[in-house]
Amino acid sequence: MLEVEGLTAAYGPSRVLFGLDFSVGTGEVATLLGRNGMGKTTTVRCLMGLLRPSGGSIRFEGAELIGCPPHRAAQAGLGLVPEGRQIFPNLSVEENLIATARPGPWSLEGVRRLFPVLAERRNALGTQLSGGEQQMLAIGRALMINPKLLILDEATEGLAPLVRAEIWRVLGELKASGQAILVIDKNLDALLPLADRHTVIEKGQVAWSGSSAELAADRRLQERYLGV
Repeated sequence: MLEVEGLTAAYGPSRVLFGLDFSVGTGEVATLLGRNGMGKTTTVRCLMGLLRPSGGSIRFEGAELIGCPPHRAAQAGLGLVPEGRQIFPNLSVEENLIATARPGPWSLEGVRRLFPVLAERRNALGTQLSGGEQQMLAIGRALMINPKLLILDEATEGLAPLVRAEIWRVLGELKASGQAILVIDKNLDALLPLADRHTVIEKGQVAWSGSSAELAADRRLQERYLGV
């Protein structure tokens, strides 16, 4: 579904990505892992058209995305749950959900079933939600565009354990439904049973890639690149 080859990117004179290669298959859950500052969020920004790469290729279902603006990436089928949530603070929960909705299997009713708290808080403004509720809303909003690939950038960071557990439960349900997902997160214990494949990034390059079984068995790899 998604094929990234030789991706390079920079902020001004500072290069961040140096020939990144990875892919996500249809119905697959894949991860980008690595310590802070290794280029994971920069990669997401390139995928979504928020940062123009300086080289390489990003193909989604065979179509090249480099040069496409963010709304074209969304129309192609990429749904982003951004780091920091970035919900619309002065819109209600329901208004947030329908603001960028597109026709497809996911509807208000489906999102409410997935996150019952959003039904209870449907008239609350974004500023009135807790951090966990905001994160659930960000995921629901991304689903409302009916993405072919759902991308989550640090979706559980800074959340209470019970909220994190709820988000992992939801991601498990989405995987079971056949939703393709790309996850950037540090919670390896939750990612290992969820994900099919992992790509570890070190200083803007792929340091390792493989299956959950291979990653779980390699403690030295976890310690060296992930600080586990």
